[in-house]
Amino acid sequence: TNHYFCPSERNHLKSFFVLTNGESWTNNEYWKDEYKHPCEGWFGVRCEQDKFVTNLTLMHNQLSGRLGSEIGNFIMLKVLDLSGNYIRSTVPSEIEYLTNLEEFDLSYNAFRGEINMNF
Repeated sequence: TNHYFCPSERNHLKSFFVLTNGESWTNNEYWKDEYKHPCEGWFGVRCEQDKFVTNLTLMHNQLSGRLGSEIGNFIMLKVLDLSGNYIRSTVPSEIEYLTNLEEFDLSYNAFRGEINMNF
């Protein structure tokens, strides 16, 4: 296991899991494993240099609940695809911190309000 992975990113992933009702996801492989490195097989997570989360692809996976402000902490994120789920919330303003995004899809959820895309 690579010990250089940012512990705060692991904590942000755990918060994301709780807020989107991860226990009920169709596939939550390794998300509950305290000994498995997030870059080594957590379903829907891809990393760069085993340090930073770059892809969060959890489309059609029964996510529900809400998207929290911690999503803005994945500053190296290039791909965010949460389409086809049941997330019911506003899109947090912290989404604008994701300045490296190349692919962004939150379609087919129940988001409310506007998305501020100033990046």
